[in-house]
Amino acid sequence: MKKKVLVITQNFAPEIGSAANRMERVCEFLNEVGDVTVLTTEPQYPQKEIYSKSLFEQSPSTEIVVKRVQTRKYATEKNLFSRFLLYLEVFIKLLLAIRQEKQNYDIILATTPPLSIPLVALLAKRKFKADLVLDVRDLWPESMRIFSHSVATIARWSSYWIEKVIYQKADRIIVNSEGFIPFIRKKVGEKKEILFLPNALTLDEFYPERSFVRKESLKVVYAGNMGAAQDLDSFILLAKSLRSYPHICFQMIGYGADYDRIQKQVSDEQIQNIEISPPEPRKKIIEHLKKADVAYVGLENIPILHTVIPGKVIDYMGMALPIIGVASGCSKKIIEEARAGIIFEKKQILAIKKVLLNWANHPEIRFYHGENGRAFAEKHFNWELNQSLMNKFVMGDKDEEKSHDVCLE
Repeated sequence: MKKKVLVITQNFAPEIGSAANRMERVCEFLNEVGDVTVLTTEPQYPQKEIYSKSLFEQSPSTEIVVKRVQTRKYATEKNLFSRFLLYLEVFIKLLLAIRQEKQNYDIILATTPPLSIPLVALLAKRKFKADLVLDVRDLWPESMRIFSHSVATIARWSSYWIEKVIYQKADRIIVNSEGFIPFIRKKVGEKKEILFLPNALTLDEFYPERSFVRKESLKVVYAGNMGAAQDLDSFILLAKSLRSYPHICFQMIGYGADYDRIQKQVSDEQIQNIEISPPEPRKKIIEHLKKADVAYVGLENIPILHTVIPGKVIDYMGMALPIIGVASGCSKKIIEEARAGIIFEKKQILAIKKVLLNWANHPEIRFYHGENGRAFAEKHFNWELNQSLMNKFVMGDKDEEKSHDVCLE
């Protein structure tokens, strides 16, 4: 008889972003060995109103039961206080949903951040006498260090004890970056089972192969969140430094707290070689990536960000896109280990420009880095290859294999 699994998440399809995409794939694969129910909110990330457009419509799965709670509209991208109000409302409504739930479950899978979601899961664990598997996508509240706002500081310091309790109460922990493991080990000791399960692509998402036919133009793309953690100032400086090269253009696709600021800056400074596009569904984003020639990744040089593996890096690799940009820590190590591109320091704009001009004239170099990245992603960031490992771990099979070492110290 299949085990019943309750997945508790604030983000789920048809929402965009790494969190929703990750949980959709996890639920699809878990449902092949278990009976999955998802408890989540109505689509509301990054803005609730975009899901009223037909572009984001998605037929619900007939196999996975999805139960949603309604939330008010909050301006979460620019207002941290509004974001915490959303977290509070979601916490209360999911808590009530758990208390009213009549079905019984064997396993609770909760993803964090925010910490309010695993807090709800602790009640579910107690009510259903179930195992709790915690999926950690970011080291929250530690990641709040990137914000200098007093609200963020108060929230961070008041949440450390909650974080520790959640880690300790979880029966098993999944992380999407190996860089998280040392931090969590300090909270839970060496005996707790921790699985490294990175974000990944499905087989049909991988780009088969790029040619290195010489083109008249070169497109550099950035896709994803435009927020405080991403070094997009370097992207804009790079584009400005290449204004006199009309065959090189830049595209930004995404959302986030800095979206309006960047859009205004590009308009005010008349940076005509940058095109900014609003958020789109994942399938559309993948099509944009397939049409690009080079991908940009940016991360501010902040210690907590050294531990993360941005989902866009994995997507870029899967699309056989050579990667250029500014990053450090796990992101830089993976890109360099895969020989998927060249990563620089924040102030090396002229060096990035020189490499990009060289790549524009030598498509074979772009092909080399792109194919290296794709091969690395097919080996390490492949949902189908990681599916069995994940299913065994979540379901409590003690014979699980070791995870791939793709972020080396």
